[in-house]
Amino acid sequence: MRTPVRLVRNVDAARLLDTFLVSSIASVLITRLYLHLTGYPQIGSSTLHIAHLLPGGLLMMLAILVMISSVNRSSRDISAFIGGVGFGLFWDEVGKFITRDNDYFYQPAIAIMYVFFVALYLSTRYVIRRTYQPEDYLANALDLAMEGAIGELDPREYRKALLLLQHADKTHPMYAATVQLLEQAKPTKAYHPFVIDRLSDWFHAPFRLLVGQPWYRTMLYGLFYAYGLGLVGIIAFSVFTSHHIPTAFFLNPSADTNFVAAASSVAAGVLVVWGIVSLTKRQTVRALRRFESALLINVFVTQTFLFLHYQLAAIAALCIALGLLFSVRMLLSDHAQQQANQR
Repeated sequence: MRTPVRLVRNVDAARLLDTFLVSSIASVLITRLYLHLTGYPQIGSSTLHIAHLLPGGLLMMLAILVMISSVNRSSRDISAFIGGVGFGLFWDEVGKFITRDNDYFYQPAIAIMYVFFVALYLSTRYVIRRTYQPEDYLANALDLAMEGAIGELDPREYRKALLLLQHADKTHPMYAATVQLLEQAKPTKAYHPFVIDRLSDWFHAPFRLLVGQPWYRTMLYGLFYAYGLGLVGIIAFSVFTSHHIPTAFFLNPSADTNFVAAASSVAAGVLVVWGIVSLTKRQTVRALRRFESALLINVFVTQTFLFLHYQLAAIAALCIALGLLFSVRMLLSDHAQQQANQR
């Protein structure tokens, strides 16, 4: 029996959902930092107060309008970012929604945000990691081929569509038509990227050049080595000498929020050590996946709790974590591209 609704999953869903989540988390942290530095100003008058959940709602509405009124793939990236920022502004005021006196500073609000973001991340990861059906691969390849109608099919997307077709059902009635359409939409020398793609490439170019340098990769791996080995050393010192782990490393565990930040730091450290082991076995892609997971835990969990007591330091740490996450994902993209070229 067929289900009432057949959801065809997007193979780019992981990237888009991460964009949404990261922009949401960053929006919450930056908003709270701004309010802290400016003394929590209010927009309005003696009788009116315009809460920042209103612009958040408008941004979410804008993201929805872009999604339902556009069919090109670049609109999804824009919607994921705008929607994430809007949701962050909205969700930052969760304390007002659950208290009788509309208390923005309600202490458990940070924990509520944490539980929600972690649950959302884990649930979306569970859905994404489920096996794709041959029809899903075919539909995604067809979706990429349709980009040729508006001149937005770039060479990378063309090669990606070819890889997707390798997993599609070749006996499907639409398979041959999709292959033919993809060949007709194949990028030519007259290809002109959309303005958003040009801006994205312009932004990525210097960073991609930096990440591509051998010394940068060595430095990046060195940072993970230092963190992972440092964590192992501190824990080993604590176990064999019966000393407490320095609170300067994990922060003061007496506070609940700091305890969660410490626990998430340990979880991230375990993943980093796991990645280091993979590096020693020359399993670079697997190592980068572990580093990526560690950084996502840092962004989604650790930074959220550190921000409660260390706002300025949390913002600086968030920027570093996002920079490292960006670097790791570029390296993963390069490895995926190299594997595609070898096929």
